[in-house]
Amino acid sequence: MNQRGSLEMHDREFDPTDPRLPVDIATLDELRARVQNEQLMQLPGRVYFHVVIICTAGEGLHEVDFTPVALQSGRVVHVQPGQVHRWRLARSYEATILFFRDDDCPHIGSDGWPIGPRSFDLTNAERERSGDLIGLMLDEYTIERTMESRSRALKGALQLLMVNLGLDQKRQNVTTHYPKPYVELMDQLEADRGWSRSVKDRADRLGYSSRTLTRACQTAVGLTAKEVINARVMLEARRLLVHPGNTVDAVARQLSFSEASNFTKYFFRMTGENPESWRSRHTAGA
Repeated sequence: MNQRGSLEMHDREFDPTDPRLPVDIATLDELRARVQNEQLMQLPGRVYFHVVIICTAGEGLHEVDFTPVALQSGRVVHVQPGQVHRWRLARSYEATILFFRDDDCPHIGSDGWPIGPRSFDLTNAERERSGDLIGLMLDEYTIERTMESRSRALKGALQLLMVNLGLDQKRQNVTTHYPKPYVELMDQLEADRGWSRSVKDRADRLGYSSRTLTRACQTAVGLTAKEVINARVMLEARRLLVHPGNTVDAVARQLSFSEASNFTKYFFRMTGENPESWRSRHTAGA
């Protein structure tokens, strides 16, 4: 297996052991050996591919979009494309980790929007089936097959594993409980960002009044539309700030602030901290 330091850098690249295959599988210990730098692993980085962590023993922590998730045997954490995650290695746990792209598993669902952690616990039956499927996938690396046949077999097994883990479930089971204007606002924030912080602007483009949008947000999550929009803008600000190549000026421009000073004031108003001090605190060694 090749040394994959680039998997744990900003932004983290999809760099599988064999790029001809649709999925890469590693234990946590194997991943540590590839990266050979635990401090690097424990820095936050944004991914544009799927990372599925299946904890197989012990206890630990993982962080998704700056929110810690407790790990225990049988717990699954799904890091979705666009999210920032970091490895927390202070406690002892074992895990199997899968890395793959959207194109190689097109039916994978999302639990709401790619905001915050997605984690859940497997039943004993699901754990057993998942272990069997992962064993079959690992066997594919050693069986005598053409690369085309191996890729096809791995892609099929990956999709079957996602069904067993429940990651094929679309978000309708989440969003049907939310008012339609709220769902449409969240879809707009993901697909048509522009990073407008104006409730009226976003409501007009959706065909609602500001009052209707605010009422829907309060019903869904107990926040006003302004608070929902600010929360999404702040999440993106944090995701951008942890990238070491992004200056505060660059982040301000990407979020459509006319001046970096306006972004700094906005960030301070939302967090009580300026962007540089927040970045220093969150990109220091774990």
